[in-house]
Amino acid sequence: MSKSYFARANSSAGLVNRFESNLRGLNKIYLLTGASCYVKSVFIGRVSAYFKEHGEELEYVFSPFSMKHYDGVILRDKGIAIIDENCVSDIRIDVNCIPVDLGSCISVDAASKIKILSAKADEEYKNVYEIYEKAKKIHDEWEKIYITNMNLSRLNSFNDFTISKLLSTEHMEGEGKLYERFFGCAYSDGHVNYIDKLTKDITKRYFIKGRPGTGKSTFMRRFASKAVSMGYDAEVYYCSFDPYSYDMVVIRDLSLCVFDSTAPHEKFPTRNTDEILDFYVHSGLDGVDEKCAEELAAVKKRYSSAMSRAGDIMKAAAELTEKTDSISAADLDFEKMNNLVYSFLNEIF
Repeated sequence: MSKSYFARANSSAGLVNRFESNLRGLNKIYLLTGASCYVKSVFIGRVSAYFKEHGEELEYVFSPFSMKHYDGVILRDKGIAIIDENCVSDIRIDVNCIPVDLGSCISVDAASKIKILSAKADEEYKNVYEIYEKAKKIHDEWEKIYITNMNLSRLNSFNDFTISKLLSTEHMEGEGKLYERFFGCAYSDGHVNYIDKLTKDITKRYFIKGRPGTGKSTFMRRFASKAVSMGYDAEVYYCSFDPYSYDMVVIRDLSLCVFDSTAPHEKFPTRNTDEILDFYVHSGLDGVDEKCAEELAAVKKRYSSAMSRAGDIMKAAAELTEKTDSISAADLDFEKMNNLVYSFLNEIF
């Protein structure tokens, strides 16, 4: 089954990169150089279409800056990845890297204009990160209200029981692999996630409900750690806003997943096999919403205001990205692009 996800995220900790775990074990990485993200995405889209037509399972890695852009594509069965070089400049890679220069597909003049606009967009995102950092501190206040009122002993007992129940299977040989990713991303026009696609073939889905700070991420971290220690591979999907918090864990060998199904990716069971895990109830927080209503309302208001400001700045950055895409599309030499695609495919196959 093909997958779609993100390996980078615009977060409260800045631009966070989780590509490293997803590239381990591959044989070759083709790094796309010399062109804009738009041109690189056209290349990735064309070679991916060929792979898909020939029955290959693909991992589409999307860009956190534009829904129209790819960061890369991975053909895990073939042991290869095709990645925008900008996505791996800050991580360690122990794999053979081969550059693929796409610079001939676009003129020097267009590339120069794109570079200037891209630098301006980068500055806008720096402003987004600063506001996200402040918003995270406000969110921490939100969490603290629930943390100070919860029954920790009761919650720990529930966690222990549930993890034992979900992983009441035989151990595999050795230790499993951990793949770190993001299932969603905040764009200028809203939040996008691939939860449904990523869990389409999963038999048992657990929808985690609860308030901020009620132990949802801690539970998933413990769950993933035990699964890996038992020899199962785990796909861990972090929160794109708080990149150290778990939002979903998928164990494909067990056809099992657990995920945070609260806003901004709120979901409800749609299958007979779906089940809800209510952390609000099991944290012993009944009545806290009412007792702390005024305090919670004030925190939510400040948090929403900060996120709204960040969204406005992200819209300005997105407009700059759209301009670079327009320049790229108008200037792109499709004949040279086609020749590079054919040459690349001949090398791969």
